Amino acid sequence: MHVPRATKLIFNKDEAWEKYLTHCGDNITTNQIECIEKMLACCTSKVGSKHYECENPSCEHRKVIYNSCKSKACSSCGVMLTEKWIAKQLSILPKCEYQHMTLTMPDKLWPIFRLNPWLINLLYRCAVSAFLSFAKKRGIEIGLFCVVHTFGRQLNWNVHFHLSVTRGGVNLKTKRWGNIYFNAAMVEQYWKQ
Repeated sequence: MHVPRATKLIFNKDEAWEKYLTHCGDNITTNQIECIEKMLACCTSKVGSKHYECENPSCEHRKVIYNSCKSKACSSCGVMLTEKWIAKQLSILPKCEYQHMTLTMPDKLWPIFRLNPWLINLLYRCAVSAFLSFAKKRGIEIGLFCVVHTFGRQLNWNVHFHLSVTRGGVNLKTKRWGNIYFNAAMVEQYWKQ
């Protein structure tokens, strides 16, 4: 039996999603609407189903399994997509230690990025540049990957970046592996520039 996820329940309670679209639909993008509607349709007849029945002619047992939505906004499907993405990245990334860091900005700036989502790409480049510049100043060429999240844990608008950075890299002079540690306060200075 399919158990609806909490997010889905919130959107469906008292027709909250329909009411939100009616009153605030102009504030969200078509892509966001599609993601939410896919998530709401997850594991329902709206996304199709598979029908199974027993091969024994005397058995009347039948089972219907509804398809998943495969939306990144879905708390069930999004987790699976994330796990697949991580597995793919691990297969191509160098086998070394990584350091995870998160970069965000003051909440007073969030509305600017909400109203101008194209600016998030520029901010993404700034996040990556902060780490590359920090490492280059120390003579190390690092590896990293960066993921943007536009919402926080409480589903509030909060653009922030998760970066996994190699704990070392190629020394630009010796061409050998050199270790590096990213001090949060120091990287933050590069981020603020």
